[in-house]
Amino acid sequence: MSDQQRRRFGILRSAVLRARKTWLEKSELPGHTWPEGRVFTCATDCSGLEAPLFGMKLLGLQFRQCWGSDIDENARRWIRAQGMCPLLFHNAIERRLPEHVEPCCLDGYWLGFPCQPFSAASVRARGFQDKRTEVLRAGLRAMMHARPFWAVLENVKGIVRARHQKGFKKMLTQEGITDHYAVAIARICPHANLREPIRRPRVFFLCTRKDCALTDDQNLVKELLQNVCAEVQGSLPPAELEDYLRDVVKKEDVGRENKGKQGAPTEKKWVEQHGQVREQLGLPYLSDMTELSRKANHLPGLTLRQQSLVEIKTHGLQKHDYPVILDVSQSLGRAPMLSGVCPCLTRGAQPVMISGDGRGRLLSSHECLALMGFPLSMTTMPTSVGDAALHALAGNSMHITSIALATMLAISLVNWEATGRGDAPPVLRRLSCKTKVTTPLQQVTREVESSGSMGKKKQRIAGRPKIKRRLSDIFSRVPASCAVRKPRPRRAQHISSTPERRSSASSASIRARTPGKAVAAKQPKRRLSDIYES
Repeated sequence: MSDQQRRRFGILRSAVLRARKTWLEKSELPGHTWPEGRVFTCATDCSGLEAPLFGMKLLGLQFRQCWGSDIDENARRWIRAQGMCPLLFHNAIERRLPEHVEPCCLDGYWLGFPCQPFSAASVRARGFQDKRTEVLRAGLRAMMHARPFWAVLENVKGIVRARHQKGFKKMLTQEGITDHYAVAIARICPHANLREPIRRPRVFFLCTRKDCALTDDQNLVKELLQNVCAEVQGSLPPAELEDYLRDVVKKEDVGRENKGKQGAPTEKKWVEQHGQVREQLGLPYLSDMTELSRKANHLPGLTLRQQSLVEIKTHGLQKHDYPVILDVSQSLGRAPMLSGVCPCLTRGAQPVMISGDGRGRLLSSHECLALMGFPLSMTTMPTSVGDAALHALAGNSMHITSIALATMLAISLVNWEATGRGDAPPVLRRLSCKTKVTTPLQQVTREVESSGSMGKKKQRIAGRPKIKRRLSDIFSRVPASCAVRKPRPRRAQHISSTPERRSSASSASIRARTPGKAVAAKQPKRRLSDIYES
């Protein structure tokens, strides 16, 4: 599949360049040159499986990665196994990027911020009231620090709805993106626009720095996006589902066991719901279906609910409709099923491929990666990441062909003659003991030690000489408990109300208590009336 995939990406790149050249000549815009041989300095946040970098490889574009970040430990293990990321952050929000990265150092930047707050499939979608949207803010601040020529932000199509669009524009304005970048929107689906056997509609925000953009006319930009998508769709041949599953299936992956509960149905909501639908369709009862499915063994590894879901969904299909893929992780009313096309994969998706004879099996993690466009011959599978984790990472990743097309569109909008930079400058700062990249546990330990009283160091006062003390000087001192204290003299009691008598009486009492010593008499207190009378 890798040779066929390389040919498809070659066709994709040629189609984009043809459409761009035609558009430039028609619009009479400068910047006809394409950055051939340029090594793009790039960075990713919410990196996941590093889909943009695999897209750059398949497009034949040279690059070097500056940094990456992901909060998922399995994703960081995958990134380390690929060996492309020199600086990896575990949290994009809590990091201090200026301590590690020089400003104005990037050519390109990708950010796939969390989509759950904007997803229509999520019943808990809260939009920009969700705390996970702070990842987007952290990515925008990274953009303003690194100032890339182009950037691609990816999310679900729900973010451009009216209730979320206002909050998105507000955040772009707050972080200064709208002042320095021109933003265009590209809607790309692998099945609709790229003729791939998987549905994954996404919205890509193409950001171009204004000082090196080809044009600031949004109508011309929309015309370019439409021309490129039409040229690509007309040039790419259709890809069949079997082409992605033929070479990656392993014997141990076929009939992968599901961890759901087996056995007789319990009193749950789905039992009543499935029972009513099965009665309407004329299917056998759940108890009879359990015995039949065990004898036929057509659906190995599926729970009773999933077996019933497969039978209900495939009831009435014709032979030419197969193969079909059904996501059995969803309920009866929400489970998507497509003929010859894989539904949109999610973190918890359980896609089942059903053939014409009624047999079905769960797709393996390698098959899910292949459907997402990953060239398995170019990847290094980390041994510390299990099969379930790979399924989740594949469902959370970008589609490689889609992000490759979005990247080509973003590069096409840059006037590379105006960039004025050939060789890339230094990107990473020289790491010192203060800016050393540490693990999360070491970082927490360091913060705790620096915040405690034992870790604080007193600041030295300028101009004061430093005094060296010997141990003999310290231990030769008399302890405070053994020192002889001198008695303090008592205060004189006032026996007269007038100032003259009070002063004479107090001095006399002091002389009487301390014979043989000359004690200075205390000055009498004067009132305001005495001062003004005199």
